[in-house]
Amino acid sequence: MVKPFLRFLSLLKRRPKRHRRKMWSKKLSLKMISSNSKLNNNPGFKGSDVQLLSDHNDVGAGIHNEGMTCYMNVILQCLTHTVPFVHAIHSCNHPDPSECIAYHIASGSYCAICALREHINASLQTPRQPVRPTRLANNLNFFSSDFRKDKQEDSHDFMLQVFDRITKCFPKGVANPVDTVFGGELVSHIKCRSCAEDKNIPERLISLNLEIENVESVKEALESFTQVEKVEATCENCREYGIKDKQYMLSKAPQILVLQLKRFKTDQRRNTHTKIDKLVSYQSVLDIKEYTPDKVENVKFKYDLYAVVVHSGNLSSGHYYCHVRTDENNWHKLDDSKVTIGNEEEALDNELAYLLFHAQHGTPWFASSGIGRKPVDAKPEQENAMDACNENAATDHTQEKVFDDDPMDAYNESGGTPDEELIDEGSPCGQKNL
Repeated sequence: MVKPFLRFLSLLKRRPKRHRRKMWSKKLSLKMISSNSKLNNNPGFKGSDVQLLSDHNDVGAGIHNEGMTCYMNVILQCLTHTVPFVHAIHSCNHPDPSECIAYHIASGSYCAICALREHINASLQTPRQPVRPTRLANNLNFFSSDFRKDKQEDSHDFMLQVFDRITKCFPKGVANPVDTVFGGELVSHIKCRSCAEDKNIPERLISLNLEIENVESVKEALESFTQVEKVEATCENCREYGIKDKQYMLSKAPQILVLQLKRFKTDQRRNTHTKIDKLVSYQSVLDIKEYTPDKVENVKFKYDLYAVVVHSGNLSSGHYYCHVRTDENNWHKLDDSKVTIGNEEEALDNELAYLLFHAQHGTPWFASSGIGRKPVDAKPEQENAMDACNENAATDHTQEKVFDDDPMDAYNESGGTPDEELIDEGSPCGQKNL
């Protein structure tokens, strides 16, 4: 045994350092995969103990932290593992990447759709290697003037800003990936006690924000959100100032329902901010029929939980990571560049859960959709995933590839651009920054 080992050491000395790292990495990976297979056969095995994934692409790549960008990383992971969104972002009415990128280089602006397409493709094509979200991290203030590297931000705020930028890439009235996948509708039912006038006011829904301070579960939070409340106002019909009954209901169920558990509280009078650290229970299956106007059985009202964004720590020093469910029985924990096999208990019994992503029953799971094993197909697995957007598409971009020679490198290091914009007809994506 000694002689072979000495020969191995002498061989290492002859190799360049980069080859040594690759050799050690390969040997370590093989060793870990072998040990993982033994663990899986052990009745006492817990998925969270495993530090390396199996060979097949059943989960996307980890994401390097570019300087307090964990809030961005968790949203990118959740979007990458949202199958309808991946199909939608690739099949929507948006120009060919080379055309769009050339425009934005010339104009000094930035395209959220092209950046997300590139990131998603990189994550799916190199699942065993963490990716660097350089373009997104260097242009954080494109999404909001408050965002920048090395500064803590809120993951829910980042998600909404990304959705806003995507939406603005499309003319009003044209289907876009955000409204098609995440868009639902709330209706505010208002009834005057004086004249009995009924009024229903629809509101766009992208995520549902739930107060949790006085509840113990998501079910209780939804009941509180949809309960009848009394408001004092002047009735437009009878012109009398008095009491009205107001109630929010879910009138249109989105394909993907995002719930925000409002853990961050602001006291306006004292100008203080606190975090609510408590367990708010939630289940892997959610039925929202009780919170709809008709309260009837409908498959559209039943959802499967598939992603949980977690915030650990406090307001001054916190960290985001997420749990992602890639098929009916398998969870993964994604913590920046580290991707490990997880378990349902850890994902569901978490007192730090902040965002809950739910998909309608029948939505393809990430692992079974095939998007982690082949180039993304523009045709969605579900009929309703992007039909409206496909009808508007002028060209069929069925396969998007990561650029080997990135034409955007010229301005990757230039940082962001102002967060105001005007619609520019000359822009391939209808967006130009001031």
